Amino acid sequence: MVFLNKTQSQLNIIKAGLIVFSQLGKSKASMAKIANIAKVSKPLLFHHFGSKEKLYKACLQFTNEQLQNLKQSTSSSHSFILMLKEIQIAKFNLETTYPINT
Repeated sequence: MVFLNKTQSQLNIIKAGLIVFSQLGKSKASMAKIANIAKVSKPLLFHHFGSKEKLYKACLQFTNEQLQNLKQSTSSSHSFILMLKEIQIAKFNLETTYPINT
């Protein structure tokens, strides 16, 4: 799945899913909470992802793609501190590129 083709609402849902899944875990996360944070309706959330399981998998895949992009952009000669700095920059860029509309 390539996330460049996702709509802004789909990316907002994925970002909200990442927040809720990381805070509550997969079993306690609710689609209603994710929809609320993403500022979309629950029916729209289900339209885009179909189920909590499919959204969870999309979140994992999105995270994997972001980590792969980061891995490709860092060389093995970087120190751990520089790598952490690059992770923070990548996180900021991700939040700036795909903000949750407030």
